[in-house]
Amino acid sequence: MPSAFLNPSRIVVASGTLIGGTVGLASTAFAVPPSLDCGPGATAISATVCEADFTSVGTATWTPPANVDTIEALIVGGGGSSGQNGNFGYGGGGGDVKVVTLDNTGDITVRVGGSDTASSTTQGSTTNTVAPGGSGDNGGYSGNGNAGAAAGGGAGGTAVDTDGGAGIIISSLSSSLFLNDSDCFGGGGAVISYIFSVPPRAWNVGTSTCGGGYTSETSDVASLHAAIANSGGGGAAKFQDVAFLSGASGRVTIRFTLTETVLARTGSNAKPLAELGIFLMVLGSVGYFAGRRRTKA
Repeated sequence: MPSAFLNPSRIVVASGTLIGGTVGLASTAFAVPPSLDCGPGATAISATVCEADFTSVGTATWTPPANVDTIEALIVGGGGSSGQNGNFGYGGGGGDVKVVTLDNTGDITVRVGGSDTASSTTQGSTTNTVAPGGSGDNGGYSGNGNAGAAAGGGAGGTAVDTDGGAGIIISSLSSSLFLNDSDCFGGGGAVISYIFSVPPRAWNVGTSTCGGGYTSETSDVASLHAAIANSGGGGAAKFQDVAFLSGASGRVTIRFTLTETVLARTGSNAKPLAELGIFLMVLGSVGYFAGRRRTKA
């Protein structure tokens, strides 16, 4: 057998490279995508971002993990309830929708508003309040001031006749952690009315978006449909009937990034295996060069 295959230094480097490479490959093969230790009440929604979602009406306290980098909160005010003024029904306005930046300086008190109620976050002396939708004889204003018509104004625009105003798509707001979020909140509530100008009687069926209450008509029977819970949508109403619905509750969704991730390998950390592989490869290389010096000597 050629002497090259019996050279101890070559055996060492081959062994170190083989073992180190095998261990390194094994750690990669068994590693799952990076998972985050998001802390109590939060879950990972990507390799770097965690989310804590608050949908129960009332207050709660959330404590950011110690290694939090960036924190943003989506806050949706409660939707305005629809109402009746004599024979005139009007839709409720949609709650305002905002994304705010928070600090990692202590506990955050979260308030999720019900119908006609603001939502907020409070941290120390700083409170971010998002207004609810309103009610009114000509349709409720949205929480950020968009007017109603018969229907309620939405957070993204005014109402048009019996159609509720548009809501707001989250990705349109200034944000980094909600940048690709296509969810929509704060739509105004719709109204359904009769049209008497031409026989036979016809219906003017209002529509809504982004969680607002809407209307429908089947076989000359008008129906109201509730605003979607936690959407901040306004309530729907009927024009000539004492029938109207409450607005939807709001919500608070906190997203944050962590400064480091934990790689899992079938329940254990893959990083030590990778480090072991590198160590063995370095050890083999040292042995190889030491052997070469002895051979030349």
